[in-house]
Amino acid sequence: MQGLREVKPKQSCIIRCQILLTLTSYYNIFERRTYGKKR
Repeated sequence: MQGLREVKPKQSCIIRCQILLTLTSYYNIFERRTYGKKR
């Protein structure tokens, strides 16, 4: 827990943004695969 507290707020925001970007990219790839199978 101490390590998380030491992390700066800016760094945590950047990490959250990176996680969101990765999740959206994986979701888009999954959607493309499903659409490709349907067509």
